[in-house]
Amino acid sequence: MSDLWPLGVTDLLQIFEKREASPLDVVVELLAHIERLEPSISAFISVLADTAISQAKQSTMRWQNGSAGKLEGIPYGLKDIIDVAGLPTTAGSHPDFGAVASTDAVVTERLRQEGAVLFGKLHTFAFALGEPFSKTFGPVHNPWALEHMTGGSSSGPAAALAARELPMALGSDTGGSIRIPASYCGVVGLKPTYGRVPRAGVLPLSWTLDHVGPMARSVKDVSKILEVISGFDDRDPTATRNPVPQYDASCGPTNDLSGLIVGTSPWFFDYCTPEAERACEDALRVLISLGAQHREIALPHAELATDIGFVIVASECSTIHEANADRFLDYDQVIASRAIVGSLVTARDYLRCLRLRSLVQSDYQTAFDSIDILLTPASPSAAPTLADPFLEIDGVRYPWAELASKITFPFNVTGAPALTLAAGFDDKSLPLGIQLVAPPFDEATCLRVGHAFQSVTDYHQVIPALLYDA
Repeated sequence: MSDLWPLGVTDLLQIFEKREASPLDVVVELLAHIERLEPSISAFISVLADTAISQAKQSTMRWQNGSAGKLEGIPYGLKDIIDVAGLPTTAGSHPDFGAVASTDAVVTERLRQEGAVLFGKLHTFAFALGEPFSKTFGPVHNPWALEHMTGGSSSGPAAALAARELPMALGSDTGGSIRIPASYCGVVGLKPTYGRVPRAGVLPLSWTLDHVGPMARSVKDVSKILEVISGFDDRDPTATRNPVPQYDASCGPTNDLSGLIVGTSPWFFDYCTPEAERACEDALRVLISLGAQHREIALPHAELATDIGFVIVASECSTIHEANADRFLDYDQVIASRAIVGSLVTARDYLRCLRLRSLVQSDYQTAFDSIDILLTPASPSAAPTLADPFLEIDGVRYPWAELASKITFPFNVTGAPALTLAAGFDDKSLPLGIQLVAPPFDEATCLRVGHAFQSVTDYHQVIPALLYDA
């Protein structure tokens, strides 16, 4: 079977089960595809060709002998803040800061146990907070238009998925770092509920806001990955004991959303381009056509979330990096400046922000008493260029990260699950996304609604023009 490289998780598993192709066939195709594209995309920090081939051979044998795991033979990549035993975790920064991991992260271990095939480590902004132009590894280029950024900090995973270099990846999200690049690159990214996915073996940025989550090109694929990586592990004191649902069942054959109430808030549209706003409005009409109802909600303290989040991240980041304070000149500028600013945050201000989280959380708890899911834009605009990383809204220019995080940071502050998926394109054919948010531990509703949307739209199936020429 030819042209295996564009296929996603679900399609590949079906092909393997029917013996129409093997994991080794897929690995060989993808390695050739990556070799063609990587000089222009730069999604990978390291490609583990020998590892992938070896693991694919083992997966092929397990399919043959009937012992295949839930993700048997599916290639994946890890944002390079996630440990793999025997490999350095560079965190996208100066090589001297990268230590060779002695053990797998919990999520790596779980993927390995279910037969997934590790292809490599993927680019990240430095320490999951730096800037697109990494001092060590350079920028990642958006496969939809190489002069545009991917967003971050899970830049490599989003680019690799959009370029069809991999069918799945894991990223991390502290203020939008899965969802923003997923939106910019037209793929699917899920920030689960805080504590749903264990973070042991993942380099921290902000221990009260960090999340690890799955990224893929379809909601159904994300559901399969989430089911594998979720659940309690005593190596992470923040991991919860809540039972893990059968997430794949959320993506069933029916698109009927009758009885579902979709909420929107005008606040999320205050800093959006007309194209981003229109994509969200169009998505709402699609959900209503599937039987959903619409209700507008109030969020009195919405503006607080980003300020709270930035103070918490700066303070906790500073504590994590204080041992390297004498080497901040080796850091990327953004992470160094954030750590320095964080060192100036007083204990009183830090604790005040932790307390203020309850106001924001209360707003959303009240909202979810009257709605089932919240719909927002995933980002205020499509991806800006690498040369000019600003967003212009109503004639005013804003730094891209400052504006994009306004939409995503609230759900790190509240800990609620949030799913981003493609919902249109701007006038330059760059992807635009929507965000679906549910109450804590209700990822299933995000997945159900996202899958229903993808079942009647084809935005997630469009392939960047660059790939046709590769």
